[in-house]
Amino acid sequence: MTQLFALAALLAAVPASAGPVPSFENLLQSVRLNVLEARKEQVSAKDARTAQDLQRLARDVERLTWDARRLRDRISDVRRRASRAATAQPPFPGRPGDPRRPGNPGNPGRDSDPFLRQDVQRLVWDLKDFTRTGDDAQRELDRLTREAGKDPQHVDPAQQLERAARDFDNEARWLESEGRWAGMDLRRAGFNFEAWDVERGASDGARRAGDLARGARALVEQVRP
Repeated sequence: MTQLFALAALLAAVPASAGPVPSFENLLQSVRLNVLEARKEQVSAKDARTAQDLQRLARDVERLTWDARRLRDRISDVRRRASRAATAQPPFPGRPGDPRRPGNPGNPGRDSDPFLRQDVQRLVWDLKDFTRTGDDAQRELDRLTREAGKDPQHVDPAQQLERAARDFDNEARWLESEGRWAGMDLRRAGFNFEAWDVERGASDGARRAGDLARGARALVEQVRP
């Protein structure tokens, strides 16, 4: 259908006084060449967009690496404060009003750090956001893997993405370890549910980083001519 429209356009563009009318075969060949050229331009434009998308994803993964580093520092801070709060509590807190009970006069316990619970809860939410951002990056990688082909202009962006994903994987492993250690201190301080959330958030982030690193390595091999 595209060729017929193009042929009709060529015939309409031929003026009556332009001399001999080109043969149908010549017109059809011209149409075919125009269609092939248009398709080639479309493919080239799509490949260029894919290369740009790969570069953008690499930058997104680099930001995830920085996010993982900042979260690891925050987990370390919460872990230190939770450990200090747990040390301030007696092994068996008494009933309300008992001076041995955390928060009562004579034993401030966790209340000696009144912002600890708030900071722990904010950390849990930020870890969830971190994991969701990693999920978005994985979906984008899946899409680009379906679109990218053996094209020289895809190689450098894919390698850039692979390096970013490898750094993210390394940093996320440290994050997972810190989350595991923090979980123990948080439980000792009485943050049982939050401890589970911190451990799971750090573990989910590390798992997503590993998936991205493996997917990026496979993509490099896929696009290499």
